[in-house]
Amino acid sequence: RQLINDLLDYSRLQTRSVSLTATSAGKALDVALLNLAASIAERNAQVFAGDMPTVMGNEGQLVRVFQNLI
Repeated sequence: RQLINDLLDYSRLQTRSVSLTATSAGKALDVALLNLAASIAERNAQVFAGDMPTVMGNEGQLVRVFQNLI
């Protein structure tokens, strides 16, 4: 339920005037992992990711998507 609400929030953000630029998905994932480091360590979780592409988007929004998915 929370994931759906967060994705809905994200989709609403996209309807606003946000500039899309070439964004490293890997960098956004790294930031998300840093933001979640305490929670990940607390739960002894492991997060694995392969090579991530550069995408057209907004880094802040992409970080939020990764955080919500993790």
